[in-house]
Amino acid sequence: MSRQAISTAIGLMLLAAAAGCSVHPIRLDTIEYAHFDETRPREVRAEECGALIFLVPFRMNSQLIRVQRTLATHAPDSVLTDVRVEQSWIWLGLGDIVCTEVSATAYPKLP
Repeated sequence: MSRQAISTAIGLMLLAAAAGCSVHPIRLDTIEYAHFDETRPREVRAEECGALIFLVPFRMNSQLIRVQRTLATHAPDSVLTDVRVEQSWIWLGLGDIVCTEVSATAYPKLP
């Protein structure tokens, strides 16, 4: 393989890795501060994973968006408080798996 081909391949892998390092921000709060029933709290959690194999991202950028959708499914019409975010990494040798877990206390909104 020529030196130029190797340089091009390394450049493409670095570009893919840079694209995999960006994350879409999410908002877990509501714009209006709704009244909620403080007597009925419950814990909700969601976890989503992605992978970075040979510097190529798979489902990495959308992890937080998928977590937000799962939380909305588990706690519809609720106000989330005490939000906790935990991230774990598993090294595979040729890449790694990154999992993001979000847990929160959900209170039902009052009408």
